[in-house]
Amino acid sequence: MEVSWRLVRCGKNVPKAKSVILLEDREVVIGRNVAQKYRVDNANVSRNHARLKLDAEGRWSIEDLRSHNGVFVNGEKIPALRPLVILENDLIGLGRPAPTGDDVYVFRLVKSGKDSKVSARVEPLAVTVDDDDDDDDVQITAVINLPAASTSHSRPPAGSVRNAECEQARLRAGASLTAKLTKRTTERNLVRSSFTNGTVSQIQELSPQASIPCKQEPLVATVKAEAEDLLSSNASSSEPVRVCSPIPKQNCAVSTAAVLKAARSETALTTKSGPNKMGSVIVKTEHQDTVWVSTDDSCGSHSSLETCSGIGAPSPMQALNTSVPLQGAGNQFSVVKTEPQTYEVPPVSASKINMNTFINFLLSWKVQWLKEQMNAATLPPILDMEKVRAKRNMYSSMDEYKMIHYHFLCLEIWEDVFKKWRDYFSRTKHLTFQSVITHHECPLGDVMILSCVVVVGSEAEQKSEYPMEGHLVRLDLRIRDQDKAALPVLGFITKNKLQSKNVSRSSLPHLLQPLHAPKCVLISLTVYVKARDITLNFNKVHRMTVVSKITPTLRQMEAVADLEQSPYGQVVVRPNAHYFWHRTGGAVSKDLLLNYNSQQQEVVSSAVHAMNMPGSDIRVIILHGPPGTGKTHTLIGIVMGCLFGSSHRSILIVAPSNAAVDEIGRRLLAQRAVQSSQKVPGGQVLKLVRVGQDKMIHPEVRGIVLEELVKKNIQSEKRDRLQDYDREIESRRKRLARLRRDMTKSGDVKLLHRLEFETKHLEADILRLSEEKRKCLQGFSRQSYEMKLKILRKANVVLSTLNSCRSRLLEEAFGRASPQCFSSVIVDEATQCTEVETLLCLQYRTSRLVLIGDPLQLPATVLSRHAVQLNFQESLFERFYKCLENEKKGGAQAVFMLTDQRRMHSEICSFPSRYFYDGKLQPVAGLDASYASFPLNPYLVFNVLGSPEMNDGSSTSMANHGEAEFVVRLCHTVRKVVGPGTSICVITFYRAQKTTISELLQRDSSFEVNTVDGFQGQERDVVVLSCVRASHPLGYIGFVADARRLNVSITRARKALFICGHLDTLEDSLEWSALIKDARNRDRVRNVSADCSSRELGQFIAK
Repeated sequence: MEVSWRLVRCGKNVPKAKSVILLEDREVVIGRNVAQKYRVDNANVSRNHARLKLDAEGRWSIEDLRSHNGVFVNGEKIPALRPLVILENDLIGLGRPAPTGDDVYVFRLVKSGKDSKVSARVEPLAVTVDDDDDDDDVQITAVINLPAASTSHSRPPAGSVRNAECEQARLRAGASLTAKLTKRTTERNLVRSSFTNGTVSQIQELSPQASIPCKQEPLVATVKAEAEDLLSSNASSSEPVRVCSPIPKQNCAVSTAAVLKAARSETALTTKSGPNKMGSVIVKTEHQDTVWVSTDDSCGSHSSLETCSGIGAPSPMQALNTSVPLQGAGNQFSVVKTEPQTYEVPPVSASKINMNTFINFLLSWKVQWLKEQMNAATLPPILDMEKVRAKRNMYSSMDEYKMIHYHFLCLEIWEDVFKKWRDYFSRTKHLTFQSVITHHECPLGDVMILSCVVVVGSEAEQKSEYPMEGHLVRLDLRIRDQDKAALPVLGFITKNKLQSKNVSRSSLPHLLQPLHAPKCVLISLTVYVKARDITLNFNKVHRMTVVSKITPTLRQMEAVADLEQSPYGQVVVRPNAHYFWHRTGGAVSKDLLLNYNSQQQEVVSSAVHAMNMPGSDIRVIILHGPPGTGKTHTLIGIVMGCLFGSSHRSILIVAPSNAAVDEIGRRLLAQRAVQSSQKVPGGQVLKLVRVGQDKMIHPEVRGIVLEELVKKNIQSEKRDRLQDYDREIESRRKRLARLRRDMTKSGDVKLLHRLEFETKHLEADILRLSEEKRKCLQGFSRQSYEMKLKILRKANVVLSTLNSCRSRLLEEAFGRASPQCFSSVIVDEATQCTEVETLLCLQYRTSRLVLIGDPLQLPATVLSRHAVQLNFQESLFERFYKCLENEKKGGAQAVFMLTDQRRMHSEICSFPSRYFYDGKLQPVAGLDASYASFPLNPYLVFNVLGSPEMNDGSSTSMANHGEAEFVVRLCHTVRKVVGPGTSICVITFYRAQKTTISELLQRDSSFEVNTVDGFQGQERDVVVLSCVRASHPLGYIGFVADARRLNVSITRARKALFICGHLDTLEDSLEWSALIKDARNRDRVRNVSADCSSRELGQFIAK
């Protein structure tokens, strides 16, 4: 099929000559200063307004190139420098959202092409039967030759009409059937298969030669099912069936005579349908066995045909209306299906969004969906995607905000759980346990509460490798009267408790006694699962597998649900300049500002003035800090200014990563050391507390970790008291042993009676002391908790990651029910977290908020590509920034910006300053002079020739071995020139390239190797950038073309930056083309071969 794409201009009285733009290239820039065929001469359109790009999968995306009036897709303004996938019939506005006049340029994306007509043919059905004498189940796998549609891969375009003719043209390419014959079962014991759809709706004979007119080509559909998996009801007929690649036909281990015998007999076909029951078949043979026939679940009924064949359409089986003849001795075995039911996603109203709703949503998932997603590109029916909306700058109501972000979190948690599920099955070590259900209850609602116990080995218990609170688990429930059947469901653990250590075999439940091992531990669990109409077998063990820890996402969901109670609720929903602090100046100690430049002094004094003002009015400060401008240094100044002269304020400082939090912690510890050297009174010395998991915290900061501070306060007292108890108990045990020896030797009856009396007295004394010791330990546990609260409430600064800032302890110390609250909250790296992550710290009762970040660097990591397309990764900082960037009040901007950078040599800073920051980013005076003695050229771009990129097919990551060898040679050459005291780092866009370079460097500790994403926020003296992409047949360079990733990669170096890449390939990107053009104009490009010698490299890099 030949396909062409066009932009058709919308509106009345559009001149014919300007009505259509043909998209003849894979990458197109539209504006007033571009090639004639893509030029738009209009005052609303910028010189380089927007870029459209066709990716390797045939999808168009559009990107706003920082135009003055913006780019609109279907009436919504999209963020700058953020590509957005667009679909057929989408409306694209350049500078205006709608065609309101003749001078407005709004286009519709239109595809045209020519289809060829192919008739479909139905082939006979081949059946393979596997019969195992040790199993009562017989598995039939059907292979059907079915037609394949040839429709495009896209969601329904905006404004499209779906009529019967369109549906007929989008016939699904295949259907898969699995017939599972279960002997000696009754109809009431059948567990219906879920997630089935598209099948024969009526009984009708059709010869194998019959053909059906439709636009399809032959395709083989193959299915297999796992015998252990019995799935619950609620079938889905609305989702398409995935067509797998054909598998080779295998010989049966035993004869198919048993099945053919049943087929030869008169087969009574009884269908079963009704409310909440999917289409299904009961086949009764002459042996009166019940045969359950259903569409397959293991191969992915939700999965679109787009996965394997690039197509997607309803099943042709819906049009066949026929029974299918089975091959074998001239006999026929008819498979009949009733009309399947559509899987309906339960509706959720904004008013009912809460933690319980979200957990019920998770528990409603089918385990089979996770398996199917392994080979599928489409989502299972977790949401009604037609109701999922993109992020907005302003929201009409709190309900709209909550509903949109609820959908985002649903998409994100599905992707998170699925990826961990997939990674789990790629590992050899699995966290799988045998559990026993000791109790269950079904309160009102859709949840069943199970009380379970599991046996865990001592090593797993020490490493916390066992099911615990916050885990999503797969639980294989055993069904009564079905010995070999298990129902796989998802469960959520709400509580775990260590019952006892070193348990004996006899003390275990009898079903778990075979699992007893030395020093094993018994753990009790409370597990929520979806209530189902089944009867569990409590005389069987139930397999439990840890899938994912979902506590972080649950906390985010709780923050969305509780936004109405936050003091920032209305600010978040409808930002207004009134809430944002814009004034400059304020009374701050001159001594405090000595180490800050003029810009930083202005920000510090303004922020301190805003945060120390009396009253409870909301004050939000936005600080934009480009690379090297001292964002963290300025943050420290704000903290010290707020606390100067006041010891009763408490500031919460959060960031997305432990590294960012610990960097702030180290700098605050340095400030405290200065205070100590200046003999500052003890009451005014900084009191710092770091909250989080100890193993994730930098060693330099562990001295202020909450648990360490508690230990210092109570460890000594606890040790002394426990030692006293141990001495008393040991003394009595020795006395008791002597008495027992005397009793065995003595023949005096009176003496024996006295010894027995003393023995019983000592035994009672030992029991009493042991109980007192236990209560003492419990008391210390309670004392420890109270001590933690006391330390937190006395702290001047509490440091935490965003994920940890909503812990129970912090909630009790500073939450809504606490008499004490934080005076202000500071979020560092606020552009690297999603909006819902920022909401986590806005639940505390504070009216002062500082957001620090750079919207032109990398955004938050979002797993769901569907959520990315809807802009979920945009931070709260960015949304506020967009709302305020053009607003001015009192002659001052509502966004503070630092522009004096003290990191990069001016040669390195030149391009990112002009291209990303409008020329505002400048080195501080004297920076170049301080680097003058450095022996290397500060900036070079190496055009590495003769080394194509590679992909081994096992992952999506790319590598370029020739370029990697060149980079390693360059690193060794740099080291020879600069000596051991200079820090050198190699950064690259791909993990595979990082691994390749690390191996070639033989893990030399004098060189650091990292990805661009992993290196954000860091800096080194010399940075070597490996671009990897070279000579791609379609000119496609993936996310290397991402503008923000490019910005991060070229702003990490202090004294020298060397970029290595294939320039002809990189020039296909607009940003890279601009960088290369700039480098050539400055004579910074060097053409080299991949096997360039070290001597030549030394000549290039030396000044």
